[in-house]
Amino acid sequence: MNFLSTVVVAVRSSAIPTIRGHLSAWGTVGIAVRSQGADRFVVEAGFDDATMAHGVARSLREAGAMAVAGPSGPGHRVAWERRNAPSWFASRSCVCFPWTEFDRTEADTIVEIDPGAGFGSGGHPTTSLLLGALHERVRGGERLLDVGTGTGVLAIAGLLAGAGTAVGIDIEPEAVVAAHHNAQLNGVLDRLEVSDQMIEDIDEPPFDVVVANIHAPALVAMAPHLRRLLAPGGWLGLSGISRAQISTLAAALTPLVVEAEMHSDDWSALIVLPG
Repeated sequence: MNFLSTVVVAVRSSAIPTIRGHLSAWGTVGIAVRSQGADRFVVEAGFDDATMAHGVARSLREAGAMAVAGPSGPGHRVAWERRNAPSWFASRSCVCFPWTEFDRTEADTIVEIDPGAGFGSGGHPTTSLLLGALHERVRGGERLLDVGTGTGVLAIAGLLAGAGTAVGIDIEPEAVVAAHHNAQLNGVLDRLEVSDQMIEDIDEPPFDVVVANIHAPALVAMAPHLRRLLAPGGWLGLSGISRAQISTLAAALTPLVVEAEMHSDDWSALIVLPG
């Protein structure tokens, strides 16, 4: 069904009547409901103009719903679906928005991320590199630290890969809210602690896995704390750097040793081990 302007909402079956009621009250010109399996549904509602659709999506999000302004007419649908497609890593694992529509039986692991206010979905190459590392290297039961957690995607992916517990820190209060929400969305809230704590203030036993997807100058500045917080036998995954910045970061992390470099487009990531 094609509408002039749309609002797309990801819901569980129990919420469909409530969402229908809200959309009808705002004057929708039509509603389509599509199943995504495992009690996940997408409700798409049509409106007369894009301004109305954006306002309705904003109001629904303020009320706690996972809503977004959808494609404005059939001409924009292909581009919208491309922007909202799942981001695949490690062959059969992916990160996606709650409202992303695809055959979910194709994936062994799905990390659903509602980006919130201005945060990414996990599809950037710097994130994908570390997602792949988590998928390959987590063995089960590890304590994980995610520095600059953002939406919580790396911490959540690590937990879904088998890590026992995770701590996510971010200086942005909105990121703490988004990561908490996404942990609940993915069923790992009981194993993920999120706060706006600074890395220098963390006073806990070292972690088996530490990941950080932050630009190089911040990683260099954090190097003493990254070394301090990495347990013997653990590993450190760092991303958000260019090839030219690898040697500077590696020197700052000494005596830790770079075991592997990973590259995607112009971006690089490092796996670093205790010396």
